[in-house]
Amino acid sequence: TPERALIRLLASADEHAKGMAACISVPIAQHEYDAYLSFTYNVGVGAFCRSNLNKKLNAGEYEAACEELLKWDKAGGKTLPGLTKRRQEEYRLCLG
Repeated sequence: TPERALIRLLASADEHAKGMAACISVPIAQHEYDAYLSFTYNVGVGAFCRSNLNKKLNAGEYEAACEELLKWDKAGGKTLPGLTKRRQEEYRLCLG
């Protein structure tokens, strides 16, 4: 049912948020949090935590971390227009 789907979505988003937050050791603004959570929900907590994006973020390189989002627009080695659009939206959100 739509209600059950929403409950599952919220639970999954909460799990991703907790996993993502555990990998971030610097303060971030709400707009950055929102962008990174969207990204993490798409690629997974493990990919986020191991990424150069996260390394740059934890090094305090905030703008460079946001720029890393734009690199994640491929699947199977091919650039996908839908992913490109999603990453550009996350990038804009990340910058505030």
